[in-house]
Amino acid sequence: MTTQIKHIDLHQLNLRYDHTRIYKKEVLNKLCRSLEQFGQINPVIVTQGEGIEFILIDGYLRVKAARMCGMDQVIGGVHQSDEKGAVLSMLKNNDGRSWEVFEEASLLNEFVLRFKLGISETAELIGREKSFVKRRLDLVRELPEEILVAVSTGAVSMWSATRILVPLARANSVHALKLTAHLKKSAMSTRDLQHFFNIYKKSNHSVRSRMIDGPSLFSKAVKNKHAEQRTQALVDGVEGRWLKDIISVCSALKNLNQSHGKAIYPGQEPSIRKKLLDALNEAYTLLNHLHEEVMCHDQTCNTRCNQRDA
Repeated sequence: MTTQIKHIDLHQLNLRYDHTRIYKKEVLNKLCRSLEQFGQINPVIVTQGEGIEFILIDGYLRVKAARMCGMDQVIGGVHQSDEKGAVLSMLKNNDGRSWEVFEEASLLNEFVLRFKLGISETAELIGREKSFVKRRLDLVRELPEEILVAVSTGAVSMWSATRILVPLARANSVHALKLTAHLKKSAMSTRDLQHFFNIYKKSNHSVRSRMIDGPSLFSKAVKNKHAEQRTQALVDGVEGRWLKDIISVCSALKNLNQSHGKAIYPGQEPSIRKKLLDALNEAYTLLNHLHEEVMCHDQTCNTRCNQRDA
């Protein structure tokens, strides 16, 4: 795919697609150590630009690492085709690389905009379905610029962006930006972040605002509450859990009493009515059995206590 390998001065590189890459500090540091120890192993991929300029197609991490190491040149492979063909080759064949979803989506978006392509034409060029192209474009276009920058610089993980920030941005872009700003300063584990978002989705607007204003404090408060509940469960023992379950059953029975007229009514479809009545009969049988068992057990306990006292 390349016509020649040559040494290229860093100042000759046009970093046109720099914003489509994700830069993780730990990856860059590892790459720096490799460059210092072994030198550049694989060439970056470029196409000829204007004059002495070369447009960097692939190898942005290597170029950034080279700068960090104080190098002023990289080894580059000049792509056979023009810029459009080189980018297309990246998108179509991956050129042996493993894509981050964000990187693929960003490069695809840049490809569509720069060369004024439609979704159908793009899908045909890269050999993918139109739905695939649209999903990738939506991923980038629905995120505010601040979030895109946070992802590309590695401040926010791709998982956080796709699973949390994208759906949040669709519903409330202000909250998505606030959460992004928080994650840039104080990272949250994927488990904590998912738990936080699950509670957020179930909460009213007032609670959501308080959550977004202090995600870490809220998560800490939830953890403390759960710890207190676990401690209380140990204190209460089996009796406490049993009482809690009975109270829940009583609450459910009250709700059933209030709504039975709407659930069971004249002219109802026989199959549905049968399911409801079968469930009611089973609940009645279980509750009666429980009552008999407990009362019998209680009577036995009282008899033994009286005999012991006598």
